[in-house]
Amino acid sequence: MPMVENRRTPPRDLFGTARSAGIADSFARILGLYFLQDIDCAFEIIRAAMRVLALVLFAAMFGAAVHWWAVPPALAVLYAAASAACFAMYAVDKAAAKAGRWRTSENLLLLMGLACGWPGAVVAQQLLRHKSHKRSFAARFWVTVLANSAIFMYLVSPVSILRPT
Repeated sequence: MPMVENRRTPPRDLFGTARSAGIADSFARILGLYFLQDIDCAFEIIRAAMRVLALVLFAAMFGAAVHWWAVPPALAVLYAAASAACFAMYAVDKAAAKAGRWRTSENLLLLMGLACGWPGAVVAQQLLRHKSHKRSFAARFWVTVLANSAIFMYLVSPVSILRPT
């Protein structure tokens, strides 16, 4: 009787795209951690959780600043408008990427995020699946998120030079 090869279907990521088995899959199999064999899926879940956590933490920080330091809630309108503009820029860039047209500069996307638009960028990265896997961009993006948050906290805090004494 001829031997039949055991052909395993290639691993798939969170969205069902086939990918080749990597070293992480091999370690998971060797260690018996079968639930971690699709490590890219686990990393994608972690990335999504980090994005949500960043939004929740900023909302809490913003709410605390409004409550304790009498920051005008109208400042939220600035963040909402900048976020909507940043989301639109990501959508236009995604469409341009698919169509092979001229793209929006990464530096402009980062600058929009730094200028209070990062919440919209986070949502766009998650919903549009755009600029969410390029590590060099992601690292610079999260630096701009931290910078914007730190600048926001300084400017609305009682120690800010903009606050009346």
